Amino acid sequence: MKSDDRLLFFALDGVGGAERVMVTVAKQLLKRGRSITFVLIRNSQFSGASLETLLPSGVECRRIFWDGQIKFMLDLKKAVETVNPAVVFSSAMHINQRLLLLKPFFRDVKFIVRNDNYLYTLPPLKRLCLKLTYRFAECVIAQTEEMGAEVSMFVDAEKVHVLDNPIDEELIESKLRAPSPFADGDDSIKFVASGRFAYQKGFDILVEAFDMVRKRLPSSTLYILGNYEYDNRKVYDMLREYVDRNGLRDCVIFAGYTDNPFAYIKHADVFVLSSRWEGCPNVVLEAKYVGTPVAAARCIPVIGRLIDEGRTGCLAESENPRSLAEAMIKATSLEHGEGGKGVAVNNPKWIELFNR
Repeated sequence: MKSDDRLLFFALDGVGGAERVMVTVAKQLLKRGRSITFVLIRNSQFSGASLETLLPSGVECRRIFWDGQIKFMLDLKKAVETVNPAVVFSSAMHINQRLLLLKPFFRDVKFIVRNDNYLYTLPPLKRLCLKLTYRFAECVIAQTEEMGAEVSMFVDAEKVHVLDNPIDEELIESKLRAPSPFADGDDSIKFVASGRFAYQKGFDILVEAFDMVRKRLPSSTLYILGNYEYDNRKVYDMLREYVDRNGLRDCVIFAGYTDNPFAYIKHADVFVLSSRWEGCPNVVLEAKYVGTPVAAARCIPVIGRLIDEGRTGCLAESENPRSLAEAMIKATSLEHGEGGKGVAVNNPKWIELFNR
C-alpha cells in the first residue's frame, strides 16, 4: 500500500549545489510530516565528502554504486520498488533521464526532476536523451526563466515550474557563529571562491585575473575552497602549475573542502564567481545572504538580476580575466550589506509540488 507521505530522493553522493538544494527541500518537507528516503549514488572512484553528512535526522539513507549501466538501472528500479514512494525526486540531469525511463513501471508514482544546468551545455546526444525522457515527468523544475523557456520547447509548458533555489537559512546562521578562519592580524584583502575543481568553474580564469589584481593590490590573498580530487586533479594540477610559475604560491591558497564555506565568505572582502556557465549559482545567493560583496562573471543572464551593480557587487564579462580583475578590484570598495532574511527566497511552491 503506497503512503502519500513517503518521498524518495535520488542524489549524487557529494555536496554540490544540486545536492544541497535537495537537502534544503527535504528539511522543509520533514517539518510538514513527510517521510523521506535518500538514495545516494556514488561512483566507486569518487573520494569526496558524502552528502550523508548534511542529511537531517529523520531521513533514511541508502546507497547504490554506479558500476555499469544495466546494473545501475536495475538498482534504481529496485530502490523505487522497495521504498514504494508517492513521489520520486532527482536533481541531476544524467540521473533524471535514467530514472524517467522507469516511469512506465511506476505509473502511479509522481516523478519530479530538476534541471541542474542548461541543455545547451550538454553534447547533442545527451540533449536528445533528455528531450525524449523528460516528457514522462509530471514536473520539471527550472532554476531560471531562461532555463524554463529552454525546457518548454520539448515539454508541455504546464509541467515546467521556474523556482528559485532555496536557501538553508538555519544551516547558514549556525555556521556563521564559527570564528573567522583567517589568522588574527591578517589585514590582507581577502578574495574567496568556492566550487568543484572543474573546467566549468573557471578557476583558471580566476587565478589569471587575480594575478592582475595583485599588481594593483599587492596585499591581496585569494582563497579557493573545494575538493582538489574532482576530475582526477587535472584542473588543480594546472592551477598549481600556473601559481608556481607566476610566483603566487604565498597568496593563492587552495583551502580544500570545508563544511563551513560561510565563515570564509562572511569574513572575506569579496566573493568571486568565475564560472563559464552555471544553472543558478547557490554560492552567489548565499554570499548575498551573508552580505559579502560579489564579483561575478556574467556567465548566464540571471547573474545580472542577482547582482545589484555597485551595491551588492560588480559584474564582469564572461571568460574575460581582465574584466574579472576589474570587477574584483571595484568590489573591494563596497561595504558589506546586512544580508539576512530579506535576501533569501524560499518559494512555498517547492513544497506544493510534492503534494499528490
